[in-house]
Amino acid sequence: MAETIIPDNSGGQESLKLNLKNIFTFLSSLDYIRAIEKSSAFRYIDSSQLFFIGERQSLILFVYTHTSFWVLVAYIFMIISAHLILGIDPIYAILGISIAYLISGLWFVYRYTWGNGYLWQIVKSFMLNLTISAFVISVVIDITVLYLIPSIYDAAVKWLNSGSKEGPLNQLGHAGIQAVVEFIQPLMDKYMPEIKKYTVIYMIASPLKVIAFAVPTIVMFYLHRLRKDPKKRLNKILVKIA
Repeated sequence: MAETIIPDNSGGQESLKLNLKNIFTFLSSLDYIRAIEKSSAFRYIDSSQLFFIGERQSLILFVYTHTSFWVLVAYIFMIISAHLILGIDPIYAILGISIAYLISGLWFVYRYTWGNGYLWQIVKSFMLNLTISAFVISVVIDITVLYLIPSIYDAAVKWLNSGSKEGPLNQLGHAGIQAVVEFIQPLMDKYMPEIKKYTVIYMIASPLKVIAFAVPTIVMFYLHRLRKDPKKRLNKILVKIA
């Protein structure tokens, strides 16, 4: 099925390929690979060698362009909708959404962390890059929202009050900045208490987004330690039963 695994016969070699069309086809691919791993079909080969460099790069690109982006969009949308539609305090909405992402991440690693081959390489790469991207995106947005934009605005206001007004470019820039300041400043004066409140909420949300993915990643490595050798794990279960 196109929704699961796409055989790749290029170069005369058969290999398994992930379907990275969207998150659902990706999970479908993992289900198929998980079934193969559990059936011991890779018992006599090092299946980690199936995770080619090109596929690794495609997965990383998928994490950054699809998964992380839509996670951030969904995060912001759910916080706003929870506050405006349901009347839930944004802080509680953030905590609820972070817990939901945390549970989803734990479900993902619990379901797909298996063996020490192809499936493990995919899951490890996905979760590590998801956690890294969540951190990088949070840092970039934090710097932009909390430092860069306010610094640019303060510099523009300072230039407006003391900068040169001679020359056509300076006059044009002066008129444009003045129009922006005249539009924004009354809004800031009116909504400053709300802005300060949401700044605090935003600063709380930023680390929670990272923690929601970092914790499942840590659990993933613990599960891998227990499950990387299915034969030893089965022997331990049999010893306990006996």
